[in-house]
Amino acid sequence: MFCRYKSIYKGWVALLFITLILSSPALKAQESTDRVMDETLLFERLYNRAMQVNEQDPTQLSKRINLLWMASLVDGDNPAVLSELGKVYGLWLNQPAVGLSMLETAFANSGNDLYIGMDLFGLAVESKDYDVAEQTALKLLEKDPNSIQILGALVSIYEESGQEELALSTLRRIKEYNERHAKRPEIIYREVSLLVSLDRREEAIQLLEEHMSENPKDPTSYSYMIALYTDWAEADKAIEVIGRALERIPDNPMIREVAVSSYAQQGRYQEAVDLILEVAKSEGATQEMISDLILSARRGAKSVTELLPYLMPVEEEIIKLLPETDLLVRGLAIEHFFVGDSIQAETLFMDLVRRETQLEEPYHYFIEQLMSEVDDESIASQIEEVLGHGLNALPEDGLIQLSAIFLSLEQGDTIAHVNRVNQAIELVPRSDQRYGMIALIKADMEQEEDNWEEAQHYYEIAITYPNPLAYNNYAYGLANRGTREDLVRAEELARRAVQMSQDDSPHALDTYAWILYLREAYTLARLYMEKSLEQMEEPDPLYYEHYALILVALEDYHGAIEAWQNALDAGGDADKIAIEMAQLREMMDKSELEQ
Repeated sequence: MFCRYKSIYKGWVALLFITLILSSPALKAQESTDRVMDETLLFERLYNRAMQVNEQDPTQLSKRINLLWMASLVDGDNPAVLSELGKVYGLWLNQPAVGLSMLETAFANSGNDLYIGMDLFGLAVESKDYDVAEQTALKLLEKDPNSIQILGALVSIYEESGQEELALSTLRRIKEYNERHAKRPEIIYREVSLLVSLDRREEAIQLLEEHMSENPKDPTSYSYMIALYTDWAEADKAIEVIGRALERIPDNPMIREVAVSSYAQQGRYQEAVDLILEVAKSEGATQEMISDLILSARRGAKSVTELLPYLMPVEEEIIKLLPETDLLVRGLAIEHFFVGDSIQAETLFMDLVRRETQLEEPYHYFIEQLMSEVDDESIASQIEEVLGHGLNALPEDGLIQLSAIFLSLEQGDTIAHVNRVNQAIELVPRSDQRYGMIALIKADMEQEEDNWEEAQHYYEIAITYPNPLAYNNYAYGLANRGTREDLVRAEELARRAVQMSQDDSPHALDTYAWILYLREAYTLARLYMEKSLEQMEEPDPLYYEHYALILVALEDYHGAIEAWQNALDAGGDADKIAIEMAQLREMMDKSELEQ
């Protein structure tokens, strides 16, 4: 009974919507003087208004659906409105089954209209309903048997559904109907691919040979045939095709790369490097061109270890031939690392550093190797040289700038440190993940100078990068310098710092505990403070001070006395601690008297 009333109610609501539309000022102005509108005119008015709504605008989608739905109430069999509703449900509302049903009805009602059919075909393919897609394409072909568009779509359906024989016959039908399409390379290669999948190798090769005879300078056909022979382990035939290709189009980059890769894949390393050297000696050779060939050799090689004894001497020779060689020197250095010759590799990297290469790897390598030993004077001078060249060559590099900041801090040069931080803030792009750490250092520096507003600005930037230290430092700053309302945000930031550091950072645990104390959550504060003390590597007087204050709040005076003593032993401010302990003893005496 309820469903019946619900259906009646829905009908009345639809009627009300239509009535409202008819009574709107915009429509009234367009109505004829007799104010009579037949169903056809009403349908057209609703449908046309729906089609004027921008379907790409998500905010307008519901309006479009409502207008189409009301139009369907006037004429539920109209293919145009059913087609549009089908696309809305299938493509926008993620209800492909409903959309397909509507589009199938629209297609049938339209007498197999081409455009509705193509919409139905597209949704069927996207929904992987290959039966509907195939039937739709076949019906469309009944009206236009030679349609290249529909035949091509049908080939795709057969390929997607694993029906290679049908795909092949349909593709050949395209070639029969259209001589221009029959000669197109993409049609040829598609047919070759289908023949290969059907294991009809001789036909595939014959088709490629015919295409190559008509297009002797098409590099793709040679590459395809070389790849096929290589896959079929017919090395001699692959080499023969390489020879033909190099003879007909010797300067083609694709053929060179395929040839080098194929030689290396078959273990013919000398032939591979000879071809690389030949190209390097040719007019117009560049380091980029040679690097691509070397990369092809490495990728194709049966064994890189076996390839390198052939390749590395040739690379050394090529480096002497070309005017620009940074890419090649970097590659050779990496190969020396690979074979265990780190001394020669570092020599090559240092040569690149001293010529102030635009490649980042040499600088990054020395930074990662040396920064941890910067307290050694000889190491410090070496890292200074690397960073000096790096700042000149790549001033926007985040790692180089950050390392220069740490070096100035390590050396105790305050002025240089401030200048480095400010320079890095200006030069390093925010897309560099290290900018987050630079912003954090800037924020901490401004906070130490009591420039809290400036510090907040950079803390806000720093926390947009995944760094628990940024959350921790900002939270501590908010807790100590912000307003009472800032404590809520401070607690949230501190909690995230603890979560990101997986409860093993004494700094994060201490900050969180301190903020919980300020928010008067004393029991929880004690729990996290004790975790912090457990994780602490060296005694920190500030941590013990925080712990003492938390214990006082919990009226654990004896524990607080012990915590203050630990703070004193750790090097805390003796005068401050003496005052705190004196006040604490007064509180203890008063508490005992009251008891």
